[in-house]
Amino acid sequence: MSEVVHTPQLRFPEFSGAWNTHSIGKIGTFFSGGTPTSSNKDYYSGTIPFIGSGKISSESVKQHITQEALDSSSAKIVNEGDLLYALYGATSGAVALSKINGAINQAVLCIRTNENKFFLKTWLEKNKERILGTYLQGGQGNLSAQIVKSLKLNLPTKPEQQKIAAFLTVVDNKIEQLSKKQELLGEYKKGLMQQIFSQAIRFQADDGSTFPDWEEQKVGSFMVERNKKSPKSEAYPLMSFVARKGVTEKGERYNREFLVNDEGGKKYKQTEYGDFIYSSNNLETGSIGLNKYGAATISPVYSIFQITDTCNYEFVSSSLVTKIFIHKMVRFRQGVVYGQWRIHESDFLKIQVELPSLEEQTKIASFLSSIDSKIEQLSKKQALLGEYKKGLMQQIFSQAIRFKADDGSDFPNWEEKKLGDILDYEQPTNYIVDSTEYDNSFDMPVLTAGKSFILGYTNETHKVFENIPVIIFDDFTTANKYVDFPFKVKSSAMKILKPKDSFVNIRLIFEFIQMLNFPIGEHKRYWISEYQDLKIPFPSFEEQTKIASFLSSIDNKIEQVGKQLDESKQFKKALLQQMFV
Repeated sequence: MSEVVHTPQLRFPEFSGAWNTHSIGKIGTFFSGGTPTSSNKDYYSGTIPFIGSGKISSESVKQHITQEALDSSSAKIVNEGDLLYALYGATSGAVALSKINGAINQAVLCIRTNENKFFLKTWLEKNKERILGTYLQGGQGNLSAQIVKSLKLNLPTKPEQQKIAAFLTVVDNKIEQLSKKQELLGEYKKGLMQQIFSQAIRFQADDGSTFPDWEEQKVGSFMVERNKKSPKSEAYPLMSFVARKGVTEKGERYNREFLVNDEGGKKYKQTEYGDFIYSSNNLETGSIGLNKYGAATISPVYSIFQITDTCNYEFVSSSLVTKIFIHKMVRFRQGVVYGQWRIHESDFLKIQVELPSLEEQTKIASFLSSIDSKIEQLSKKQALLGEYKKGLMQQIFSQAIRFKADDGSDFPNWEEKKLGDILDYEQPTNYIVDSTEYDNSFDMPVLTAGKSFILGYTNETHKVFENIPVIIFDDFTTANKYVDFPFKVKSSAMKILKPKDSFVNIRLIFEFIQMLNFPIGEHKRYWISEYQDLKIPFPSFEEQTKIASFLSSIDNKIEQVGKQLDESKQFKKALLQQMFV
């Protein structure tokens, strides 16, 4: 029997009356599949697409099975348009309308209903965080058909379902159109840059005349080494040179100055705005580029060069950070141990590079700057969203903003609890990688709680931490990350924090930890000695879930902008690779 619930706050005007509450199990039929035995390789040489939980929204899959495999196993056939729900795995809680006919395994639930499938899909998407937070706290267990059937949803009449679904479909289509437009523009630009790279297309002067041919020159013809050293000072503050960021204040990364005794006036290398800098050891990870900060001192391990006024310094910088040029540099690298590699400045200055005229350099640099402007706009948008979330968190943390229950009633007052009373910890020793030979073609991420987060990917599949979600906590710096996917680690210098019981929403506790102001002093392990005794406000589990779901929606928006930013950066990177010889 259904029960009356509140009507939605936003509604199409032609509809009225309350929505009714139903168990999903009462409005459809459900089945999962199975997996043919992997020992029979012939089973996997067929033509029936085999859809796993990570491929429920894909238009194609790599794995196919035979009819014999289907008949001899619990695998089940689904049709294009069927509603598919991922029960477990890294994509647990994902939902999609199948784009293909195929067979599903035991990690996928097929839902067939006479209600509007798109409406039900949207409801499951909207409530994903709440469902996972309720049934998979601490990573225990899996979702199941019984759990999905027991879920309660509020259903309008079928005409209103269809109206809502049609509206949301228009929104989805618009997003898809924009994505395709972006993809097509990207392909167009890629083709255009291939022609620029081959000089089939050339920039022209403002008067329409053709620029001279590109000429091969030694780097030393337009750069001179800057090797002046001095102690840090107010005019030349001590800075870091950070991969892909350039000269940066030390506050933006782990600051080790308290470990250094500068009483003897230790000398560092001086650098000025527009200098070109590289690290012999970290070229491939982006430690090469311009000083866009200004006068500073940096570690003597870096090589620094002044770009003469015979070249456009932005063009030169762009041309010398491409894979092609870095490959030329690596040929001159001496030493056999990482950390002791060296590309001598004299060898760097001998490298040959093709350069256009100064006027054409300026044209190309201006074109690339327009792409940088787009990237900067996205960065600012991402930063603003981050500040918006930070402001909301401050108000939630102080309880200036409170959520209400679904029936409009107030949640209970918050308690104050120590982190150690709500979180357990586990040492990561069992999950340390055997080898640090990482490769992006491997599947398993290796994590650190620091800024880099994912150090790389390993092919090791034994002793993987899978009891997710958790917080990884650097015991020495207190840096921490929320993790909701299986992983391995590099060292034991962290703790893996887990909920002590099922009434702790680990995602919300992570967000609350970000609001703590904890000064770092001496070099020691902090969790047991101090951090676990810090107190945070602690709402009821129901309000925790509400807050976590709300914050996740903001995080999703920030992530979308982040992806746009990454795509813009990749676009520029592709241009650079193709524009320079």
